[in-house]
Amino acid sequence: MNAAVLVLVASALFIWPDDTAARRFGRPHEPARKWPRSLGPIATAAGGVSTAVLVGGVAGVTLGAMVTATGWWAIRRARRPRAPTTDIATRLRLAGTLDLLAACLRAGLPVPSALDAVAGTAPPAAAEALRSTAGHLALGSRPEEAW
Repeated sequence: MNAAVLVLVASALFIWPDDTAARRFGRPHEPARKWPRSLGPIATAAGGVSTAVLVGGVAGVTLGAMVTATGWWAIRRARRPRAPTTDIATRLRLAGTLDLLAACLRAGLPVPSALDAVAGTAPPAAAEALRSTAGHLALGSRPEEAW
């Protein structure tokens, strides 16, 4: 039992999270660790082996294989580059459209007219929604239904 605990503690020290999780959750920036890239898979394999030894038998081997496979999957997923869902140009264009809408409303235009006026500057999906809402409001729909 003591050897298994020692192996688990050693594995936990090897797979200690790096700086990526801290940045993702908004903690202050700390210098990144310079660990070898192969340390994650090695630590994952060590965790799987220690799980197999701790549990023992066929169930231990099966559980150890599952722990190792899950660890490798998590490491590969964490290292995969993520494509942004919307590009920065679309976001800036939408922000400009909303600023223009605020200016139109502040100038005293009715809401349907303001929506029609700014729909041309919006990205295609937002322009469609603005035109649809303007049409519903112009026909006399209640705002809850139109939006």
